[in-house]
Amino acid sequence: MLALAATVFIACDKEEKNDDVVVNDNLSEVILGKWVHVEENGTPVVTNFKSVMDIVSTSKVYMSAAARIDNVEKWVNRAEIGLVVDGNRFVLFNKTDTKTTIETEMNVTSFSADEMIANSQNRRIVNGDTTIISTPVEHFKKINVDYSDAIIGTWEGRCTSSDGSVFDDGENHRWEYRSDGNYSYYYKENGEWKLSEPEYSNYFVQGPLLFTRWQNVGSDEKNNENWEIESIKDNVMKWSALRKKENGSTYTVTFEMRKVQ
Repeated sequence: MLALAATVFIACDKEEKNDDVVVNDNLSEVILGKWVHVEENGTPVVTNFKSVMDIVSTSKVYMSAAARIDNVEKWVNRAEIGLVVDGNRFVLFNKTDTKTTIETEMNVTSFSADEMIANSQNRRIVNGDTTIISTPVEHFKKINVDYSDAIIGTWEGRCTSSDGSVFDDGENHRWEYRSDGNYSYYYKENGEWKLSEPEYSNYFVQGPLLFTRWQNVGSDEKNNENWEIESIKDNVMKWSALRKKENGSTYTVTFEMRKVQ
């Protein structure tokens, strides 16, 4: 599965790593929990490329991510991969076939109760030959919320920021999130709510991150879009997302919806 590392963790080469940093003698215990990848090489990770790393033991990690790069989709909800912890280093690894292993080695240089920074090396090993893919500096934040149950239901809302969402038209729409990982989308026509019937419309939630994908009937285009759920309170759900324009600049989009059933 760690081909995920080649899409979510890719970055430019950085300065030589300081492998002598000792952060925490009990790192194998304190790293347990869910971590969101928030920054790479000093640059914030846009929401559509964020991932969640759930370290459940010193030998097991669940990775979650959803993205589309050059029309190749990564749709991974809690894929189990291996883990080895040694001092302030830990290695994520996955054997993709009989000849190939993908590894991400992280050398933790800074750690607190809810933040972690590591010098990483992503590499591909084929028949014993190693190719280094990238060597980014990665910043993670620990998450202690989970909206996977609270999102269930039907919500009505629209984009609330001056910079609109790519797929939003400024009008109210409805989304019905179901517990089976599918959702329905409704639009208003002549004052009545109409159900859209796409080829598929799937979602999953990990912590505060909402991952969605869909394909409309009659269209060859497959879409992915991720959001960060800021809060679900008093039947109001608020989202935000960091997006990137074609010129490389970034902007923040906000979205608000109210539960209708």
